[in-house]
Amino acid sequence: MLRVDLPGRPEPEQSDELRLIADELAVALRAADRMTDRYRRAQCLERPTMAAELQWDLLPGRSLGDDRFQLAGLLEPAYDVRGDHFDWSLLGDRLTVTVLNGAGEGLEAALLTATAVNAMRNARRCGSDIVEQAELASDALHMRYGGGLHAATLLLEIDLVSGWVDAVDAGSPHCLVGRGSDIEQVRLEQQLPLGMFGEARYEIERFRLEPGDRLLVVSDGVHAAAPGGGTTFGESALITALRRTRLQPAGEAVGTVMRGLREFHKGNEPEDDAVTVCLDWRR
Repeated sequence: MLRVDLPGRPEPEQSDELRLIADELAVALRAADRMTDRYRRAQCLERPTMAAELQWDLLPGRSLGDDRFQLAGLLEPAYDVRGDHFDWSLLGDRLTVTVLNGAGEGLEAALLTATAVNAMRNARRCGSDIVEQAELASDALHMRYGGGLHAATLLLEIDLVSGWVDAVDAGSPHCLVGRGSDIEQVRLEQQLPLGMFGEARYEIERFRLEPGDRLLVVSDGVHAAAPGGGTTFGESALITALRRTRLQPAGEAVGTVMRGLREFHKGNEPEDDAVTVCLDWRR
């Protein structure tokens, strides 16, 4: 996030100029990040684990958007992750979003996640739909781990013109939609996690977004969080968090949800990592 303090309210021309400068700075920093460690060293307050280093390099960024939509994602904790991940890609009017819970801990979980994510990217970049993406990733994981480790994954492909969403629910990530003052969980038929069985087959389910809808996807590190074995964060807390963030842009909303999760832990160390992804469809 780039913040600029001005002496007064900017004129429209000045706002346009600031947006252009911000876009150019973001592109420059993104390019420089591949050529120098200077910015990474400035960002890190402590040394990340090898697993965290691997998974953070896999992430697509923290936000994406244009006049049609705004998308943001957040992964916590920053320095010690256990396999959770999010990914996205925009091609014309089709936006693909995935949220993944990799099994295991440490480097083993990060390697499993890296295998699944790169398999889905490989299929996607060859023009495959989300069913083929899920099946290739599942086969790759089963070939590597023989069903001993798997990855619960939600794959979404959103048509930014019509609002129709194709979904493959291969596990535990939860999905909610905020529409005006109403908030509902998207009920999908849960299919096998990726890698659990060889030659697993998946089917697409569909639901539709309306202009102005907010879509929130969270991993089990959010909705199933239960500090000390107590009650879980659960659907009611997610609905409260989504309602609380309704007037915030997507980039702020994911941070607010994560702060609510940290407050829920009451200072206890989380037992799992957590992913939150927020999509506002503007049409």
